[in-house]
Amino acid sequence: MVYSCLDCNNTGLGVCYGCFVSCHTQHRIVELDYQRDFQCECIECHLDTEKQPTSNTKGPRFVGLFCYCLKPYLETQEMVQCFVCCDWYHSECVQTMPEEHQEFVCARCSSKHPYLKHWFSGGCCNDFTPSVDEMRVSSRGCTCQDCQTLFIAKNLEFLIEDVKTSPAKDTPTDLDTLLTSMDRTKQMDCIEAYQTLKQSMTAYFRPFAEAGKIVTEQDVAKFFESMKS
Repeated sequence: MVYSCLDCNNTGLGVCYGCFVSCHTQHRIVELDYQRDFQCECIECHLDTEKQPTSNTKGPRFVGLFCYCLKPYLETQEMVQCFVCCDWYHSECVQTMPEEHQEFVCARCSSKHPYLKHWFSGGCCNDFTPSVDEMRVSSRGCTCQDCQTLFIAKNLEFLIEDVKTSPAKDTPTDLDTLLTSMDRTKQMDCIEAYQTLKQSMTAYFRPFAEAGKIVTEQDVAKFFESMKS
């Protein structure tokens, strides 16, 4: 889950869910959902400067502009994410919305990679009729050496990897399930409550750490008792 913080960077600072919860909930945020191979740019995740991300691919969506029309997210419209570029598109701007079992590929990616429609239909990249139309796909194509070489050169190797490994989808955590069942207001209330608890625990137990003192079960019980008052 990736978020873009507009208060930390006016072109959008990409942050992970953990950093969003820890230090960005009071900022102007754009929710981007899944972004392939994206590294968190928050300093909290990269205290070691050698690990600072250098290869993130960003675009207008990081400042809240989506789709062919480059307009913001609209609550009145359903959005669909391109499987290849991970950008989001308004339902009214795409030709046909994909069905539940299908993946959507935008016209931009079809134009950039005109062999994809043939490949998604089960064909090989060596023999294809170019297509620049949007796609709604439910299967993958050839995994020959030529296809692998092409996709690696075009930074599309994830397509081949998905075919080879067929990875299971991530199992949502209890927190993920809880948050996704809430509306936006309740989500923010839950996150703020978590932050308050985290800050209180840090302040309460810091003297133990500074004195090298072991925290006992009784100490923890006293902390939660103090939170009730």
